[in-house]
Amino acid sequence: MSIRLLSFLELKHFGTQLKKKYQVTILSATASRVRLQSPYWHHEESLLTDIQDYLLARVPEIKKVRTTPAIGTVTIYFSIPEDFPLAAIEELETGLDKIYRKNGMLLNE
Repeated sequence: MSIRLLSFLELKHFGTQLKKKYQVTILSATASRVRLQSPYWHHEESLLTDIQDYLLARVPEIKKVRTTPAIGTVTIYFSIPEDFPLAAIEELETGLDKIYRKNGMLLNE
């Protein structure tokens, strides 16, 4: 089975879609860490715990996830290669949708 790799343009497109859908803002980013914030995450400890557990279980390239429900942030420590497959991004979005629904949040497309 061949896996198509994620191009820069596809990554940018998916990033724009996810930003719109989940209202995620990148607060800071380095080559191995990104700090994100969303109004959906403010005081939502259960949602953030589910997101944290999901990311750590599904993406071996993610080494650590730190959440701060009081201000609605998630910090992800990772070592994701440039050739991260498109299918993995699509699978993550599907999983995140399920987590949001489980926590009673229906998002606008």
